[in-house]
This record gives sequence, C-alpha cells and structure tokens, in this order.
Amino acid sequence: MTDLFLRRVELSNFRVYGDSYGFDFDPQPGVTLIVGANGLGKTTLFDGIEWALTGEVSRFSDVPVDGRRKERNPLTRLGQPEGSHRVGVVFSDGTPIDRGQGLNPTEAEVAGLLRRPGWSEISDLHRYLSITHFLGQAASMRFSVRKPKDQWEALKGPAGVDRINHAKERLGGQAARQAFTRVIREASNRLVELNANYAAWAQLLAERDRLTQLSASEDAVAPTQLIVAANDLARRIVEVTSGLRWSDAETGEAPEALLGRLATLCATAEDRALRDQTRLRSLETRATEYAAVVSEIASLNELVAGAERRQLEATEALSGVEAAIISAEDAVAAGQRRLTEAQAQVGVLTRADVAAGQLVAAEHALQEALAGLDASDRTVEAALARQADVLQRLTQSTAQLEERGRMSAQLSNARRRLELTEHWLEIRAEILRLTELAAGTDAEALRRQRKERIAAQSAAEADVARLGAELRKLDERTSAIAEAVAAIAAHLTQEDKNCPVCNSPFAVGELLRAAQARPTGRSSSAFELADALAAAEARRTAATDGLRAVDLALAQQIQTQAAIAQQRAAEQSLMQKLAEAGDTTSSAPDLDGARTTVADLAAAFQALDSLVRTQTPLENLRAEQQAVIASLDAETARRTELMRRQAEQLGIAETARAVLRQTPEVWTAVAGLAIDIAAARAAAARRVDEASREALALQAALDAQRGQREALRGRAAAEESSVKARNLRLQQGAERRRTIAEAWTAGGLTGDPDVARLATQLALADDRISTVAQLTERQKRLSAGYRRWTDDEALRDVNRRIDQQAASAGGPDVVSAIFAAAVEDAQARVGRAERARARMETVVTGMQSKADDYAQNVLQPLNETIQRFSRVLMTWSDSAIIYRAEHLATRAELRPSAVRTERDGSTSTLEINPNLFFSEGQLSALSVSALLAASTSFRWSRWRGLLMDDPLQHNDVIHASAFMDLMRQMVHRLGYQVVMSTHDTSEAAFLMRKCESAGIPLRIHELQPPGDDGLVSAAA
Repeated sequence: MTDLFLRRVELSNFRVYGDSYGFDFDPQPGVTLIVGANGLGKTTLFDGIEWALTGEVSRFSDVPVDGRRKERNPLTRLGQPEGSHRVGVVFSDGTPIDRGQGLNPTEAEVAGLLRRPGWSEISDLHRYLSITHFLGQAASMRFSVRKPKDQWEALKGPAGVDRINHAKERLGGQAARQAFTRVIREASNRLVELNANYAAWAQLLAERDRLTQLSASEDAVAPTQLIVAANDLARRIVEVTSGLRWSDAETGEAPEALLGRLATLCATAEDRALRDQTRLRSLETRATEYAAVVSEIASLNELVAGAERRQLEATEALSGVEAAIISAEDAVAAGQRRLTEAQAQVGVLTRADVAAGQLVAAEHALQEALAGLDASDRTVEAALARQADVLQRLTQSTAQLEERGRMSAQLSNARRRLELTEHWLEIRAEILRLTELAAGTDAEALRRQRKERIAAQSAAEADVARLGAELRKLDERTSAIAEAVAAIAAHLTQEDKNCPVCNSPFAVGELLRAAQARPTGRSSSAFELADALAAAEARRTAATDGLRAVDLALAQQIQTQAAIAQQRAAEQSLMQKLAEAGDTTSSAPDLDGARTTVADLAAAFQALDSLVRTQTPLENLRAEQQAVIASLDAETARRTELMRRQAEQLGIAETARAVLRQTPEVWTAVAGLAIDIAAARAAAARRVDEASREALALQAALDAQRGQREALRGRAAAEESSVKARNLRLQQGAERRRTIAEAWTAGGLTGDPDVARLATQLALADDRISTVAQLTERQKRLSAGYRRWTDDEALRDVNRRIDQQAASAGGPDVVSAIFAAAVEDAQARVGRAERARARMETVVTGMQSKADDYAQNVLQPLNETIQRFSRVLMTWSDSAIIYRAEHLATRAELRPSAVRTERDGSTSTLEINPNLFFSEGQLSALSVSALLAASTSFRWSRWRGLLMDDPLQHNDVIHASAFMDLMRQMVHRLGYQVVMSTHDTSEAAFLMRKCESAGIPLRIHELQPPGDDGLVSAAA
C-alpha cells in the first residue's frame, strides 16, 4: 500500500471556527505553514485533527473538571447548539474520517486506514499519534516534558514493548491471579457441594429404607376419607353429648388441625359424661328421702311411673340402635377401603398398559434412527475425501503465492537499495558543495573583527554614558539656578534696589527686570556636550552594525558546518540502511550493480507471476472448500438431529421400563409382559363394581339404622309430653311435692325426685360414657390411620425423588457411583488448578526479565536517534537526553536523564530530571528531536506526517535555521508532509525564505480575525 498524505480538513462550529471552514493541503511531501496572531485558531486546527482521528484533545487532559455540575462542551462554538461541532479529515486515499453531529468513527476504522501492513494491532491510537505525529504547545503534548509514567504509556505501544507486558499481565497480572484464585475457589466450592449432595443422596436412601419398614397401606386413611369420617364421628359425639357444637370440615382444612379439633371434641364429651355420672351418684340419698315423701300420693305417681317406664324403654331401645349404627359405620368404612384398593389396582394396570405401548414405539423409532446414522456416516466419509482433495490443491496454490510474495519482497529490497544508493550519491555531492563553501570563509579573521567591533562598541558606549552624565548634570544645575531666580523674582517689587543674594545695587526697577528676564535655553557648553554625545552615539551605532554583520557571517559559517555534520550523519545513516537492506560492499555503493540486480529480479518475478496467473484462482479453491465444509456442516446438523431423536427415544424407553419395573408381576426386563393386561384390567374393574355395590348396600343399612333411631327419639319425646300432661292434673298434690322438689333442687337435682328415675339417669350416664369411649377409640384409630397414610405418602415421595434422580442414570446404585466419581474428579480439579497457579508464577518471573531486555533493546537505538537529531537542533550544546526503562511492582515508566559529552569525547550521565537541567529552548528542541526520532524509528503508519504547533516558540534565528534545514531533509529524503504554525510574521517570512532557498514545496494559510459567525472560508 502507498503512503498517505493529508489532503483536506473541514471544521464546522468547532471552537472559533464557523459553520464551514476548510484547509486544503498538497497531498505530497512538503511544508504547510499556518500563520496568524494568537487566538485566531492555529492550535484549534491541530486540536480538530487530533479530535477527528482519536476522539480526544490532549491539551484538555490536565484541565480540572468539577464533576458536581454539568459544564458546556468546550469543543462547540459559543452560541451554537450543544454538540453541533464536526471535523472532517480527508487523506490522499481511503474513506474520509468525519466525527461529530452523530458521526463517531471507531478506533479500529481509523487505525485500519493509517496502519501500515504487517504492523501488529494498535491498542491505543491516540498514544501512537501523540509520539510519532503530534507536537503541541501544551506540556502534555511534548514528549520530553511529560511525566515518566505518561512517557512510558506513549512509547510502549509504537515500540512494541506492551505486547510482552500485555502477555505478562494476561499470565500473571491481578486479573490472572484473581482468575486462578476464582478457579481454585470454585473447584473447592464444587467439591464441598458434591460432598454435600452425596451425603444428601445417602440420607435419602436411608430415609426410604426406614419408611419402608413403617409402611402399612391397608390401614391408611387418606385426607379425603379423613374429612368424611371426622364429620360423621363429630356429629355422633354432638348427638350423644348435649351442649357441644361442631362445624363440618371442608376440603381446604389441614388434616392435622382437623384431627386436633376432633380430639378436643372427644375429650370435652368424655369429661362432661364423667362429671354428670359423679353428680348423679351424689344424689342417691336424696332420692330415698323423696320416695318416702311421695308415698302419700302413690295413686297419682303410678300414672307418672308408667309413663316414665315407657320413656325408659324407648331410651334403652335408642341405646341399642346407637350401637348398631356404630357397627354399620365400621362396615361402611371397611367396604370403602376394599373399593379404594380395587381402584388402585385398576390404575396400576392402566399405567403398565400405557408404558408397554410407549416402549414398543420407542424401540421402533430407535431402529429408524440407527439406520439414518449409518447413512449419514457414508455421506460424511465421501465429503471428507472431497475435502482432502481440495485442501491439497489449495496448499499447492498457497505455496506458489508465498514464493511470489518472497520474490516480491526481494525485488522491493533491491529497489530500496537502488533508491538509497542514488540518495547517497546526492548527499556526497552536497557534502562536497558545503565543504567548498566553508573553505571560502576565514573564521579566525571574522572572530578578530568581532573582537575589534566589540571593543569599539564598548568605547563608544563608555563615551555615551560619560557625556550623557555630564549633560544631565549641567541641565540639572541650570534648572536649579532658574528655579532660584524665579523664587527671588516672586518676592521682588519695583522699588527693590539691592540683590537679596549678593547685595549688589541696582537702579529702581532694574533688579525686578533682570530677575524676570532669566535665561530659558541651554548655554553654549551644554550644546557642545550634546554634539559630542550625538557623535558618540553614532560611533556606537556603527560599531553595533558592524558587530551584527560579523555575527551574521559567523552564524552562516556555523550553520554551514552544522549542515556538513548533518549531511555526514545522513551519509552514515544511509550506509547503515544500505547494510540493513543487504548491501555487503564496504566501499562506495555500486549504482550500476544495483540497477542490474533490480532488472534481474523484476524479470524473475514477472515469470513467476505469469505462472501463478495460469493456476486455479485461490478464491475459487477456497469457495470450493467452503462448499465442502457447508455440506459437512449440514450433514453434521442432520446427524445431530438423529442423535437427539435417538437420545429422546432412549429416554422414553427407559421411562417406560422404569414404570413397568414397579409392577414385576405384570412385566419383567427378561420375559416382557407376564399377564394379559386387558383381561387383568377387566377383572379389576369387576372387583371395583362389586365393591361399589357392597358399599352401597352397607350405606343403605346404615341409613335404615339411623331412621330407626329418629323414630325412637320421637317416641321418647311423646312419652315425655304425656308425663307433663298428667302432672298438670296433679296440681294440688304437687304443692307438697314442690316443697320437697325445691329442697331436692337445692341439692343440685332437677325434675321430680325418684329413685327409679335416678337409676335410669345413672344408666343413661353409664351408657353415654361407654358410647363416648367407643367414639374416642374410633377417633384414635382415625388419627392412627392418617399417620400411616402420611408415612406411606412420605415413602412415595422419597421413592419419587429417588426415581427422578436415578431415571437417567440407570438406578440408585449407578447414581451413587456417579456421585463418588464426581467427588473424585472435583478433588483432581482442585489439585490441577493449584499446580497451574504455581506454574504461572514461574512463567511470569521469566517474562519480567524478558520485558526488561526487550525494553532496553528498543530504547538504546531510540536514544541514539534522539541524540543525532538534537545535535543538529542544539548547535552549541554538549548535553543531550537519554531514556531508560524502569519496571516497578505495579507499573513501568521511563527514567529520563541528562547525558553530557566532555572535552575528551567521554560521556557522563547526570541523574537529574531534564526539566530542571535544560532551558526552555533546549527542552523545545529535545521535544522536536524525540518526535522526529520516534516518527522515523517506529514506522507503524502510512501517513508520513508531522503536525507541530509553534515548534520555534523558544528558539533563536540560528536554531530556527537548523530546524528548517532538518525539515528539508525530512521532506526531500524521507518524504514527510509537515504542517506547522507560527504567530510571528517575521518568523514566518524567515521560514518562507528558507523553504524557497532549499527548494521545499511550501503552502501558506494565513488566518484572519473571525466575525460574528466565526472563522468561515469560501472554499469549505
């Protein structure tokens, strides 16, 4: 690829520039000079180019920003919408680069345009450009005055040092160490997790064994059965015990809460029955007393007694019915259990039937998948053979192209040697011309003339100083006398005759006239001194002019010597480049031989290139290879789908087998189905029907018993009504009985006191206690049945969890083996990670030493190049600057030092910050030297450009002349495009004359003060 040159820069609303401003540059080696007073946009132009290429402005990096408030964008021109600025950069080829107004090119896009082929990837384009292309006025943009850490960050990318540091950081940096620590921690955590999972699996198996021993499904009571039975039992308790209430349980109520309520109800009923029995026992003596009292009204009581006997008979019959109801309820519960068992058998046979059908279908699908995989294997084998043939042809074609590339490199190298040889001959001719020019000037005579001019200048300056002092003294004396006379005249009158100073006599009025007529000009002696002073100043001016002429001649002599030294240095550099390019001659380069070599290599390359053109194009071979790869990928996808279907059918078959294994009486892995499932299901269905009819018959019997109970309750109520009717007819006799009854009531009884009735009540209390005890026992059996059901459910849940984990593995024993193997593998992973971290520490230690050596190999030639440039720019200095790499624990930085050349040619290093040793002008020259050295040493960019903002701001005319001579070499010999600025019009005129005399292509762009719309150019 060819070199790049800057063609045009367009700025829109960028700081001082208006809506449209364009800079046009000649896209070739040469100098473009930007001239304008301070504040007209010279530095802003360089800022704009830097921002367009990198998205950053270096000189703003050190400006403190208050993060607590939002500040306006400093790049947008005042008065314009925020973010409306844009800068476009156009090179001699490639896509234009535009940034701003929604355009934001990536660093990779810009680097792809600028980067020279063969250079490694660029990690930070801004740092590359800042060291090889940009020189600004700010300290952050001048390499020699940056901080050591920033110098290293700018240098390490173009120098290639950061590749080793990057590898070292990747291997042993904080991120890598944290990664190793994280891997070891994760492996350790994984080991702990696997151990915990293994222990949980073993605990699950132990729980299954324990629950298996406790299982008793025939007596279990499910929650739905529990709700029905609990409601029936509670209603029976409420019927037996007066005063108790019960709210029926619903489906959403927790079984444990329901059992708790039922237990509380039973305990309450049992407690009340016992208390009633105790109370009745305590009234037996009062019943005897009452019998003696009522003997007087026996006739009446016979009727009452008959009624009570009939009531008692009804009550006893009711107790028998209650017992029959309890037995019937137990029979109904047993029938329901048989029905449930028959229904469960039907469900088992149904699942087995479905699983058997799934197993047959899965086995058929597996056979089809295997057939498809065999066909896929044959297709892949044919495609691989075709791929091998294409690869062989592609390898052969690539080898021919590589040979052509090597020959092209040889031809380019030979042409480079021819170019360097021609350049060397031009330099030799220039050295001879300058040597002849220097020989025609007598430097010693000029130095003698300079001493004479200095002596004459000093004598003239002494005369000027002496005569000036005398003239000032005379003027001061004359002025003092005039002031004194004026003061005397102010106090004189027309009548004063004697002088108040010397007492001389005067005529009337004469003394006043003499005082008022005081001299107003210089005396004759003062004019003589003034003439002598003017003559002395004329002699000083003549001496100064002569000294300036001699100094100019001496400067030209020194400049000629510097140019000779520069040309000789360039000659040595070219000889070195010739040696690097393969020229093995130790004498003067052979121009004719170089031309012959170029011609021979060009002919050989043309022959090989013709041969390559006859071969099949590499793109066609690669396209054919991609087609083969695409067919392989398609077949691989098809094969993957077949394998997925195979795995899916294997899972379905294994699931079906797992279901069938739960019914070994129906199916075995060896014999398959052991029974006729359809017949077995029909038989089980018949058993369900029989159990259902039996349950309905038992329920009907239970309902009949309950109807009889209601009838007896009605009969007892009728007898009680009869007793009350007869008691109304015994009202008179009842008065005495009332008196006794009140006494009886005071004893805690109600109703008519009677021994027989008391006995009946005691019998009823005993029956109630017995009934409550039976109901309480039923409640306990119900609770025990639910406990057995929960144990069975826990067992089923444990088995389900075990089956879920073991379904894809092949059984619980296989799962246990998998857990054991996983724990062992996790332990091995922890060991491998710890060994890898130890190896990393060893490798990083070795790479640190390699980084130190590599940095030194980069910096040594860079220092030598900087010194060569600085010797040209710092004509009268015997000092230079060198850089050494210093690697610290957490960072690397450059350690700059000053180096001094002694009279005997030896050098000594001064361990001092160069910013404290060199002057501002020398630091400016060193910054230029560092830029030129880095730009010529690190040839990473196709853009041979230098952008320097006021590079001569601290230099005198001699150093400016040396600088322009150096720019002439950069343009003519190395093909650089230089863009520089100045605010000094006289300096601009000097640079123009230097460019014209040196034959440097020059373009001048003069900036004018902006108007209300900013800087605007018609060319934009």
